[in-house]
Formats: sequence, C-alpha cells, structure tokens
Amino acid sequence: MDASYYENWLSLDKGERMEDFLNWNTYEGEGFPIAIMALARLVGCSPLPVTTANVGIYHGGTYLLKVTLKATWDGSHPDALVEEFEGLPVIWTNHGNEWIGGFRMG
Repeated sequence: MDASYYENWLSLDKGERMEDFLNWNTYEGEGFPIAIMALARLVGCSPLPVTTANVGIYHGGTYLLKVTLKATWDGSHPDALVEEFEGLPVIWTNHGNEWIGGFRMG
C-alpha cells in the first residue's frame, strides 16, 4: 500500500471516514489495507503491553481491531483503552480473552 493511501484516509473528516468504513465490502477485502495500517499504528504507539493484535470482521461486515494485553498488565494507562483509533473500532481483551475496554460488542 502506498503511504499516501493511508494519508488520504486520515485527511478525511470523521463523517467521511465513517461513510467509507460502513460502505466497505469487508468480505471482499475492501479497506483491509487501512485496517491493517491502523492496527500497526495503534500497537506501535500504545503504552500498553500488547501480546497479540489482529483485524476481525464484526457482525454486519465491519472491521474491528482486536488487541490482547499480556497477562502481566497491571492496569496502568487505562485511558489508552480507546474505543476507536483513526476511524476503526477497537476492542481490548486480557490474556483470558475477556473484554477489558474499548468498543462494546452487543
């Protein structure tokens, strides 16, 4: 992916990003490079001890960034458990795969 592709995504206002996000055909891979780049950037800037991170597809066909923290996480930096990052929803789980923050699935 050309770096300008992601820069163009970031230059959109929140409403435009949401419109694009909701219109992607995730089952055909539309928007996947953006989701991967957002995940990499999130993990790269997070002060939290990340053990795994992946892009999933939530019900209805929208991408979801899932980040799992190490079992040794002591609860520090709770404000870093963001619900969305650069236009994509984020879910945070502990080592036992239990929800600890971010986007509320329901």
